[in-house]
Amino acid sequence: MSVQLAELRALTAACQAGTGKSILHMHSVGHLFGAMWKMRGFRKTDGSPILHCDQVVELMSALLLPQQVAIVKCRAHKPGDDCVTKGNKAADEASKVASKQ
Repeated sequence: MSVQLAELRALTAACQAGTGKSILHMHSVGHLFGAMWKMRGFRKTDGSPILHCDQVVELMSALLLPQQVAIVKCRAHKPGDDCVTKGNKAADEASKVASKQ
Protein backbone atom coordinates (compact mmCIF):
# COMPACT_ATOMS: atom_id res chain seq x y z
CA MET A 1 0.00 0.00 0.00
CA SER A 2 1.33 3.44 -0.89
CA VAL A 3 1.51 6.36 1.53
CA GLN A 4 -1.03 8.23 -0.62
CA LEU A 5 -3.52 5.36 -0.35
CA ALA A 6 -2.95 5.17 3.41
CA GLU A 7 -3.68 8.91 3.70
CA LEU A 8 -6.87 8.56 1.64
CA ARG A 9 -8.02 5.70 3.85
CA ALA A 10 -7.21 7.65 7.01
CA LEU A 11 -9.22 10.68 5.90
CA THR A 12 -12.12 8.48 4.81
CA ALA A 13 -12.12 6.69 8.18
CA ALA A 14 -12.00 10.03 10.03
CA CYS A 15 -15.04 11.29 8.10
CA GLN A 16 -16.92 8.04 8.68
CA ALA A 17 -16.11 8.11 12.40
CA GLY A 18 -17.24 11.73 12.56
CA THR A 19 -20.69 11.16 11.05
CA GLY A 20 -22.95 13.94 12.31
CA LYS A 21 -20.10 15.67 14.17
CA SER A 22 -17.77 18.59 13.48
CA ILE A 23 -14.26 17.27 12.76
CA LEU A 24 -10.94 18.70 11.65
CA HIS A 25 -8.57 16.87 9.35
CA MET A 26 -5.95 17.73 6.77
CA HIS A 27 -5.76 16.67 3.17
CA SER A 28 -6.09 18.38 -0.21
CA VAL A 29 -8.17 15.91 -2.23
CA GLY A 30 -11.45 17.24 -0.88
CA HIS A 31 -10.72 20.85 -1.80
CA LEU A 32 -8.47 20.71 -4.84
CA PHE A 33 -9.03 17.61 -6.91
CA GLY A 34 -12.11 15.72 -5.73
CA ALA A 35 -14.77 17.86 -7.42
CA MET A 36 -12.76 18.11 -10.64
CA TRP A 37 -12.17 14.34 -10.77
CA LYS A 38 -15.85 13.69 -10.04
CA MET A 39 -16.90 15.93 -12.96
CA ARG A 40 -14.48 14.02 -15.22
CA GLY A 41 -15.72 10.62 -14.08
CA PHE A 42 -12.57 10.14 -11.97
CA ARG A 43 -10.37 10.20 -15.07
CA LYS A 44 -7.18 12.12 -15.82
CA THR A 45 -6.93 14.50 -18.76
CA ASP A 46 -5.64 11.67 -20.96
CA GLY A 47 -8.78 9.63 -20.19
CA SER A 48 -7.08 7.06 -17.97
CA PRO A 49 -8.53 6.42 -14.49
CA ILE A 50 -7.01 8.25 -11.54
CA LEU A 51 -4.83 6.31 -9.12
CA HIS A 52 -6.78 4.83 -6.18
CA CYS A 53 -10.08 5.72 -7.85
CA ASP A 54 -12.22 3.52 -5.58
CA GLN A 55 -10.75 5.08 -2.45
CA VAL A 56 -11.22 8.63 -3.78
CA VAL A 57 -14.87 7.87 -4.60
CA GLU A 58 -15.35 6.49 -1.08
CA LEU A 59 -13.68 9.59 0.39
CA MET A 60 -15.92 11.93 -1.60
CA SER A 61 -18.96 10.18 -0.11
CA ALA A 62 -17.46 10.16 3.40
CA LEU A 63 -16.80 13.92 3.25
CA LEU A 64 -20.57 14.44 3.31
CA LEU A 65 -21.11 12.51 6.57
CA PRO A 66 -19.88 14.93 9.29
CA GLN A 67 -21.76 18.18 10.00
CA GLN A 68 -18.55 20.10 9.32
CA VAL A 69 -15.16 19.13 7.91
CA ALA A 70 -12.07 21.33 7.81
CA ILE A 71 -9.40 20.14 5.42
CA VAL A 72 -6.31 22.24 6.05
CA LYS A 73 -3.16 22.38 3.92
CA CYS A 74 0.08 22.86 5.80
CA ARG A 75 3.62 22.95 4.50
CA ALA A 76 5.06 19.44 4.60
CA HIS A 77 8.54 18.27 5.50
CA LYS A 78 9.73 21.54 7.00
CA PRO A 79 12.23 21.71 9.85
CA GLY A 80 11.08 23.04 13.18
CA ASP A 81 9.55 22.26 16.53
CA ASP A 82 6.15 23.95 16.23
CA CYS A 83 2.88 22.08 16.69
CA VAL A 84 2.12 21.94 12.93
CA THR A 85 5.52 20.41 12.15
CA LYS A 86 5.18 17.91 15.01
CA GLY A 87 1.70 16.93 13.83
CA ASN A 88 2.92 16.56 10.26
CA LYS A 89 5.77 14.29 11.35
CA ALA A 90 3.37 12.17 13.41
CA ALA A 91 0.96 11.89 10.46
CA ASP A 92 3.83 10.89 8.15
CA GLU A 93 4.94 8.18 10.56
CA ALA A 94 1.38 6.87 10.96
CA SER A 95 0.97 6.77 7.17
CA LYS A 96 4.23 4.84 6.80
CA VAL A 97 3.11 2.29 9.39
CA ALA A 98 -0.33 1.95 7.76
CA SER A 99 1.18 1.55 4.30
CA LYS A 100 3.16 -1.49 5.49
CA GLN A 101 0.06 -3.29 6.81
